[in-house]
Amino acid sequence: MPSAKPGVPATLQFSGCEEASLFTKEIQASYAGVMAKNRITDPASISAGAFTASVDGRPCHDTIWFRDNAAMLRELIHWGRFDAAKALFTALRTLVVPNEEGFWTFPMYTLRGERGSGHEWDGTALIVVSTVLLWERLPPADPFRRELEDFLLAPASPVRAVVATIARQQLVAGSGEFGGGLGLEGLFFNVVQNAMIGWMLDLTAARFRPDDPRATNLVAQSAAAARTLKAALAAHFIAGDGTWIWALNPATLQPSREAQESPGNQGFGGINAAFSHTADVHGFRLMESGEPWLAPSLQTFWSLLARPQRLAQFSRHGMWTQFDRVHDGLITGPSYGQGYALQAMLLMDRPELYTPAANWLARATFAPEYPITRDSPYWFYERYYSPDDPIRKTRDEGCGALNLVCVAEPLKVARLMAGVDDHADAEVCIVPRLPVGWTGLKARSVPVRTKTGHVQLSLEVTANEAGFVTRVRGQASGPLPLLKVRLGTAVQPHWRTAASAHEFDLVCDQAK
Repeated sequence: MPSAKPGVPATLQFSGCEEASLFTKEIQASYAGVMAKNRITDPASISAGAFTASVDGRPCHDTIWFRDNAAMLRELIHWGRFDAAKALFTALRTLVVPNEEGFWTFPMYTLRGERGSGHEWDGTALIVVSTVLLWERLPPADPFRRELEDFLLAPASPVRAVVATIARQQLVAGSGEFGGGLGLEGLFFNVVQNAMIGWMLDLTAARFRPDDPRATNLVAQSAAAARTLKAALAAHFIAGDGTWIWALNPATLQPSREAQESPGNQGFGGINAAFSHTADVHGFRLMESGEPWLAPSLQTFWSLLARPQRLAQFSRHGMWTQFDRVHDGLITGPSYGQGYALQAMLLMDRPELYTPAANWLARATFAPEYPITRDSPYWFYERYYSPDDPIRKTRDEGCGALNLVCVAEPLKVARLMAGVDDHADAEVCIVPRLPVGWTGLKARSVPVRTKTGHVQLSLEVTANEAGFVTRVRGQASGPLPLLKVRLGTAVQPHWRTAASAHEFDLVCDQAK
């Protein structure tokens, strides 16, 4: 197997069927595409290091969407591109200015070369999470850690903004597509934004050093704010049928009628982010957590899947539609629709769901149902229309190929399939989740967090045609923490452990 080499970006290669090969090429080509075309490289620009939302003159080609860049920052870190991650963080820190209360909170987007502030908390929370992910994976001697700490611990830090807000009103009001929703202006209590703020607080409370004078009381304050916010989520955001409520009116703490009646919110798959984004902080074994937020997240997923048109599309094609009403309910995308749903399916350990979903995404990316303008047939794009849409060939491609978030979220899908989970301090778990028929994975130079930064891991996973993982072997560039590897399947798991392993080769016979 290829050795793990420090400083080499990670790669993932899936095999076993046509869809596995397609997905591999799509991940590789799309990642290379956004690095070459979306990334702003002009050193004279204050936006240098950030990524535009789209390319080639399409809508949003000259805008920097902060949620999209936050997701890209997360992926740059997990794929070992630390220099690019540092440059992106620097751009994000440069582009935000204090809000009306003096805190650094990000808007939905700015134009290239402009600074701004706002209340788009899904973007702001994920920027904070990704900043911590970068900070804890850099070696202690790296001077860039100080810049990250200055952002996280400053008086204007987004973390301090949240702590102050929750002390006043338990929840945080935000704007944008994950505030009131698509096309709605104003501030709302949104379930996805507040869930993401909760995970952000969990991470900062766990990682800040209480003895750092700049973090005085912030560890305890973050932990207390997380408890308050989660209690408010449980008290106000769960509907009578056990599902999450999308948005509340901040003045009344009642479901927002305006948000409920908006066509873009009806059946919006983006609500699955309340579950899928949890993995960014709490790892890949969420079904074992027993946390109170798990039940409404799962109930929301199943309720959405049961809606007649979505269920018909999924049963027929493996397509998870993104809306009930927008574009006649016959559209999805590799981010908020298919992407978040596929991440949820993987985290739920449901191969009967994630297998057709992954196969459809791979095929639909390579062979769209309508004309797509792009340089590579392997680039992900924004709008995927159903084969059953009678006017699909005349539909608008919108932001089109290399829409940034529509590349970032499939990169996370690929990582969930590989299953390398390094969120815990004392152990690393490897939980492969290959779709049935995808019988092989070769991973190279995956960065794995340790107490002194990270080591890089190369990995080979073998599964049989039924999806049973029969072998996992790996080699790391340095000693790993306690290693736990799941062979077999979620229903029939065979766990193996190894301490301080540089190399391992674990085999499980299905007959046993």
